[in-house]
Amino acid sequence: MTTVEPEMDAQSDGAPLGATPMDPPDSEIVRRVLERTAEAETALAALLADSPPTSADGVDPSLELVHDYRVALRRLRSILRLLAPSYGKKKMRKLADSIRDAATLTGDLRDEEVLRETLGELKPTNGEDRGPLARWMQGRARRERGQRARVVKTIRAHANDGEGVTEALRAVRTRLAGPPKHVHTDADLARIGLERAYDKVRDRADADGVREARSAAMHALRIGFKQLRYTAETVGGLAPETGFEERVAEIAAKQQKHLGKLHDLDEALIRMDRARGLDGSARHKVLGELEKQRRKTGHKCLRELDGAMPELKQLLGPALESDTSGGDGSAGDGTTGADQSRSKSVAIP
Repeated sequence: MTTVEPEMDAQSDGAPLGATPMDPPDSEIVRRVLERTAEAETALAALLADSPPTSADGVDPSLELVHDYRVALRRLRSILRLLAPSYGKKKMRKLADSIRDAATLTGDLRDEEVLRETLGELKPTNGEDRGPLARWMQGRARRERGQRARVVKTIRAHANDGEGVTEALRAVRTRLAGPPKHVHTDADLARIGLERAYDKVRDRADADGVREARSAAMHALRIGFKQLRYTAETVGGLAPETGFEERVAEIAAKQQKHLGKLHDLDEALIRMDRARGLDGSARHKVLGELEKQRRKTGHKCLRELDGAMPELKQLLGPALESDTSGGDGSAGDGTTGADQSRSKSVAIP
């Protein structure tokens, strides 16, 4: 099956030709959200097109396509909350949830990819024989390729039926083409969005379990920093006190990266603890090395956090001093009870 990537119409805010024409939005934030929507549509179109054959070095070309698709949906879902004061909390949450549901299809595949990368970074010690682990990883690589092929096939089937992410992205454009329920300036939306994202990070940084680097608390904190990063990137130049958003995004991205590595190690520990096909001795050695890396990374996350929070307060505090109104800007952060229960309760001793 060959699906031609839709040609983009410069007169319709990046919408594919054939989509409902839209007048240029009055709100700059709406325009930027529509740009993210167009990026997600482009990533989907690339995934729907026939992929080139696997390269001579064995790299699956769909690996990067699925990654780009996943990231585009994650970015869009995260910034929809910026429009909640204008378009309604319930509606934005519903749209964000529909995009999250579409992206969930790639969740297990991402876990498999991250496990491969995490194990690949482990370094042999004392001349240790990594043969058993290497053979086990070869088997997992075959499983990963098969899983990726099934994911791509399912996404294509849903798209051809006008379901899944295709329906979700169309719903975003349809809602943003209509009038807002409440009128807010871009400056107000930027301030509300930054305030709520920063408050979430601050509260989660002070939550139980953070100082012990427990996995559930650190995972929730990672999600908070991710939202702060995408919010700051989106509202750059629109906040009442402009000029600091780029630095806020840099700080949040750095924290997201460190906390993401910690989360990857937590997931690897869970998977390797119940790994099938790897003999007990080899599995025990891998778990020991993962636990060592986990402790080291946890300590690093706390050091970085202690440096980041005072700077964020200094940057955002003055700009967010004034009280804001306009409703709850939350559109769901993607952190569910299921997400947190998946993370093994690990703490730094």
